[in-house]
Amino acid sequence: MTLTHFFSVKKFVFLLVATGILNISGSVYAQSSWEQTRKESGIKVYERETDSRLNDLKTVFKLNSGVRPAISFLLDEDAFKSMVSNIEEARMIKKVSDTLRYYYLQVSVENIINRDAVVKVSFQQDSRSGLVTCIMKLDNSIGYEMENQSIMPFTARWYLRPTRWGKVNVKLIYKGQIDEYNEIVYNLVEEIMKSQLFNVSERMKSMVKEPTYQNAKINIFM
Repeated sequence: MTLTHFFSVKKFVFLLVATGILNISGSVYAQSSWEQTRKESGIKVYERETDSRLNDLKTVFKLNSGVRPAISFLLDEDAFKSMVSNIEEARMIKKVSDTLRYYYLQVSVENIINRDAVVKVSFQQDSRSGLVTCIMKLDNSIGYEMENQSIMPFTARWYLRPTRWGKVNVKLIYKGQIDEYNEIVYNLVEEIMKSQLFNVSERMKSMVKEPTYQNAKINIFM
């Protein structure tokens, strides 16, 4: 297999997983300790074993900005498209409160197969530590009518911990379980998801510095 063909296969498998053609299903999993697998550009990537063949993934990094710009970034519809490839459309479809919103996403696979998603985005803050938790997960409990099949289930948790120096320590945890496929698929999916998580973290570090987020006025947390 040539290098070009290898990366083509990696991209194809990722697109299948992202759109749910290779099914991802939730299950109860046992947690083990985190193991660091990469450190680059101030971002550390970790993984830990679960009962599933697909490990939990985590990135840890620091933002040179306050909590409000980080929250503004996570609420921004355009940021969805900037963070994740193959998202053709992203828009907020329901605002329940300042801390609970629903977004519609349309994912395109090579402009051939479209998949829809309703993502629930919720925030909460610990009043003592100031830690802000943002949970993003596939959730169409509002009954939004979609034209296409849904993407795979996922849960991403963002932990934003402000420091006394005006910066934010970020921890991003991604969870998913994959059904039984051959070993090549397992390995490819795991490597691709680690790469995607790193890219999301790297883009957040860069984009949160933009005036759009630095000057944003939001009514979430003091």
